[in-house]
Parts: sequence; C-alpha cells; structure tokens
Amino acid sequence: LMDYINKLLDCGIPLIVRMVRNFALKILKKPPGKNWMHYFIKYYYKNLKSAYLIGLNLEYKKADSIFRIQKFFNLISFFNCFIYSFII
Repeated sequence: LMDYINKLLDCGIPLIVRMVRNFALKILKKPPGKNWMHYFIKYYYKNLKSAYLIGLNLEYKKADSIFRIQKFFNLISFFNCFIYSFII
C-alpha cells in the first residue's frame, strides 16, 4: 500500500484520506478502523511522501494554457491505467 501511494504521488496525483482508505479496503476486504489512517501515518511517516493541493482559484487564471490542459489529460489517463491495474 505504501509503495502504491508513493507511486501515485510521484506521478503528480495527490491523495486524500478517502482514497487511501478505499485502497486499504480493497486489500483487506474489510473496512479499516476509525483511527486507522492516523496510525498508518504514524508508523510509516518516514517512508511516505507528501504533496499539497493547489487551490482551484489559482488554476482558473491558468486554465487557458495548452500545456496545463495536456498535462491534466495525461494525468487522468495515467490514473485510469493505475485504477484498472489495481482492480484487475
């Protein structure tokens, strides 16, 4: 799970708690506990990478950039490949 999280972050896909929780659910075949994420981060914090989301209002100004639009669609197609390979 930790390697998968870091791989997604390397690709520029920041994760939210709900996404990581869903990944754990797929692996464990049962929902993780209430404080599971807190303990996961506490235990693996040295091995995990972190990323921050940029506010959407800043992106509206830059929305007309063809480079940003292409990057967005490349990330989405890459993310879809990861999801399908994870599920199958």
